[in-house]
Amino acid sequence: MNELRQIEGIIFELYEIDGNEREMIVSDIKNRIDFYKKVYH
Repeated sequence: MNELRQIEGIIFELYEIDGNEREMIVSDIKNRIDFYKKVYH
């Protein structure tokens, strides 16, 4: 699961996404996909 967090970090960095935008995207993913609830706690 740590690899997923690293990939996420790279993607957000490439697209210069941070702060509130990043939190909204992560929240949306957590709400849509059960597996990612484990990744993001």
